[in-house]
Amino acid sequence: LLQNAEMRSLWLLAFLVAGALARPHGYGWGYRHENHDDDDHQCNEEETLKHSNDLDHVTHQLEALDDLINSMPDPEKVGLTVEDLEHDLDLMEHDECTPFKKFSCRVYNHHCISAVLVCDGEQDCENGADEEHRHCDVATPAGSHWRGNVVYDHCTNRKPQVLEFDIDSVDIIPYFPGRPQVVGKLHLNQKFKDYDSSVNLELHGYWHPGERAVVFTAPESDGLGLTCTFYGDDADSCIGHVIRELTFEPCASFHFHRVHD
Repeated sequence: LLQNAEMRSLWLLAFLVAGALARPHGYGWGYRHENHDDDDHQCNEEETLKHSNDLDHVTHQLEALDDLINSMPDPEKVGLTVEDLEHDLDLMEHDECTPFKKFSCRVYNHHCISAVLVCDGEQDCENGADEEHRHCDVATPAGSHWRGNVVYDHCTNRKPQVLEFDIDSVDIIPYFPGRPQVVGKLHLNQKFKDYDSSVNLELHGYWHPGERAVVFTAPESDGLGLTCTFYGDDADSCIGHVIRELTFEPCASFHFHRVHD
């Protein structure tokens, strides 16, 4: 059973998360401000993307924390998870690093560097965060298979309940090691009343070490790409987003899990 100190931390954490989730977070989370004449409420695409990624991160860690509690872990381990999540909530309030463009060195002055400098073989953060293995190691290796269930979908034409993708190859370019090239296939299998539908699409993209995400360009002419972002130490699940390729604005979400043979 959790000790009293850990229980107090969990109640505090629940209060902090409730406050974070209660704030408006822009169009990426289904929030729309009806006063279109008020210039103070113009949609800011970068803020929308940042809030979306922040909340995905917190949601994923809350799920991990719930799993720890349900499995009756060591109270010290739960305490460390709580501290890590509280730190992430603090970063949500103060971090100015734009997702996919900038990388936070995770120091208290919230120093940002260009995302292209992450895992380039040269240390650019004072603490070396930009060259850590957790960022540089590709979490979607060749031969891996992933299945995702829909969370919401505001933009795709097919409206699939399940998405699957396979990774065929991962290639590191010697002169640009921070952008491993990833090739795979996307599978959409749907059952309708009178027929079944199966679509297979080629995927081309790269591993983004700063975000710990695989990023695929649009496989069709609709301009909708796909990302899947990993959080914490969980290498078997990632938060997937169908994105508008030009702005990286998320418009659909799937929770992916690695399928083991």
